Amino acid sequence: MTRRPLLACLLAASCTAGGGPAAGTWPDGGLLTCAQPPCTFLFAALSLDDRLEVFSLDDGPAYRGSVDLDLDPNPGGDYGDDRLDEPYETAVLGPDLLVPIGHYPARDRGSLLWLPLSTLADHDIGATVPKEAFFDGAAAVGGARLVDAGAQEAIFVARAGAGAFVTAVENDLFAPEDTWTHPGSVQFVDGGAAGVPRPLDDLPEGACDAAGEVVVLPGGRLAVACDGNEAVAFYAVDGATISPVALCDLPPVSNARVRAVAAAGDFVVVAESPVTASADPARLWRLDEGCALGDVAEIAPGAAGTLTDLVAVGDAVLVAGTLGRRGIHPVRTGGEALEACPQLSGLEDLFTGADGRDLEPVALAATADGGRLVVGTGPFLPAPDDPGYGKLALVDLAPGACGPEVVAVSDLTDGATGHAPAVAAGAGETYRRMPGPLTIHRVRAEDLAPLD
Repeated sequence: MTRRPLLACLLAASCTAGGGPAAGTWPDGGLLTCAQPPCTFLFAALSLDDRLEVFSLDDGPAYRGSVDLDLDPNPGGDYGDDRLDEPYETAVLGPDLLVPIGHYPARDRGSLLWLPLSTLADHDIGATVPKEAFFDGAAAVGGARLVDAGAQEAIFVARAGAGAFVTAVENDLFAPEDTWTHPGSVQFVDGGAAGVPRPLDDLPEGACDAAGEVVVLPGGRLAVACDGNEAVAFYAVDGATISPVALCDLPPVSNARVRAVAAAGDFVVVAESPVTASADPARLWRLDEGCALGDVAEIAPGAAGTLTDLVAVGDAVLVAGTLGRRGIHPVRTGGEALEACPQLSGLEDLFTGADGRDLEPVALAATADGGRLVVGTGPFLPAPDDPGYGKLALVDLAPGACGPEVVAVSDLTDGATGHAPAVAAGAGETYRRMPGPLTIHRVRAEDLAPLD
């Protein structure tokens, strides 16, 4: 198709072209088609399936197409041994989509892929962008850049101005958690390059081991979940530079997962849950940089299961739970205390696959206005040759008596007209074993610039 003006900057970006913002027009076809800007796109990184799926959340919603990210080929969808590429959290930065690749070129090394949005705009709706459009088997081509992240598991991204902070676990996620004793790292990236990984080992109270999710708070603060030592690290932000503020420990627990964190005003809410499917407490903590733990909310006390993702929606956060805690649980954050609310109803169909097995919520994302939630569901610990039969669904929300409530649910992956292809056994390019992480980007017409 003919190349058209392309999507250039995220809503909060300060992009310029020729000395000032270009008015621009939207592409009249292709994966970035949008009827009326500003436009909202969902990028779903299917980590176990080496694929990115793209949806417009304005027009319908509608499936736009996918990107093949199988840089280290795994025939039949087998992600065993060293064939797990694992694309992860994405960000739109200038004219590029930033995609961290967790295990390429080796299991203990990662890369950052800067994929020009023009590559997406040049492909028709419903098409799969082949990896040959940006990768020749060894290096990036077609305007893309594939750079060494300089870190192990550099997979979590938080947008900050015209760039982003990327945190790295710096530990082997395939090894037992009691071996995750190395400090994580963070780097600031922009302009199609990698940054310099900075160890998170200089906090007054110690190091942030096995860094997880990162969020930017108002007032120039960065918060990082520390999965290796069950804590949250706070740093002051000055452009691309960060300075240590505090390392805040959660109450002592054993074998806990502390990887998901969400910004809720000037404090954070962090999820703590058992690593395995035990009945140990699963809790949300409210925490600020003064290390005042504040309130705690227990999620399905006494049940067995883990917490997989966390997203802020208005004056609440929504947390995804698995197995005995299966569901999306709202927790109100706007009052004097955290308040656990009844789990969202009307989502039961999302938790059953086409093969009849149970699916678990593994990833969440919400629009900026809190009116729409995207839920990714998949089987618990799928095997390498398992099609998964996972789903991506758009959930319309409305304020309720205790947190958000469900108004409508649309399965975006049932193969219906305008939806993504359904999973087909034997067709690895359709597998959905772990649909996520999910990121939503809203863009304006003035953020568009003409192609060269």
